[in-house]
Amino acid sequence: MVWAEKEGWLNLGGDQWIKNDPSYVKFNKKSTVDSSIVGKRIVSKFNNLRFYDAPSWQDKDVAGSVDAGLGF
Repeated sequence: MVWAEKEGWLNLGGDQWIKNDPSYVKFNKKSTVDSSIVGKRIVSKFNNLRFYDAPSWQDKDVAGSVDAGLGF
C-alpha cells in the first residue's frame, strides 16, 4: 500500500520508501479512493527489489528487499 508520494518516491508506511520507476515497479493510482481502501499495493517486477527507510539511493537506508511477484 502506498501512503504518500514525494519527489518521485512512494511511501510504503512508516519510513519505508521505494523509487516510483515503472521499469521495475507497477503502481496504479486511482483518482478517487474507495472508502474501504486505505492505500495501494505495490508489486515487484524483479527479484531483489530494495526498499528504503528514507527517500534515498544510499545503501545505509535499505530497509529490505522483495522478489518478483511479491508485494506490500
